[in-house]
Amino acid sequence: MRCVGNPRYPHGTDDDPFSFNVSPFECTHYHMSQGLSTDHAHEFTRYWGMEGLEGRELLEACADVYDRLDELVCDAHQRLGAQVHSYRGEGSAKALPCMENEEILKHRIARTVVRDGREVWEEEPPGLHSHR
Repeated sequence: MRCVGNPRYPHGTDDDPFSFNVSPFECTHYHMSQGLSTDHAHEFTRYWGMEGLEGRELLEACADVYDRLDELVCDAHQRLGAQVHSYRGEGSAKALPCMENEEILKHRIARTVVRDGREVWEEEPPGLHSHR
């Protein structure tokens, strides 16, 4: 999470007062409503990393694995004269269209603004919590 604009009260440490880590398992709304009181906007960057994948984001690594498995399964079915459904779109670089870089990056960064004293998520994806 990064403080944006001209914050009077940044939240980070002395080394980097404008950036700090928050739990990726909590929704951006949680950090907006339960987080620190603020007078400025924030930028939340979702980055799922893990030991052994240094420099690679976990969702991108999973998409690469899925692509390889999709190719393997499709090839095996073709060799046996069977058919299998693949979700790969024509001309798509990824087997799952939602894992294209543009789709992943579109929601990786969430930006907020302060309106009427409240922090509001700009360009929040529609229906984000419709499953509740």
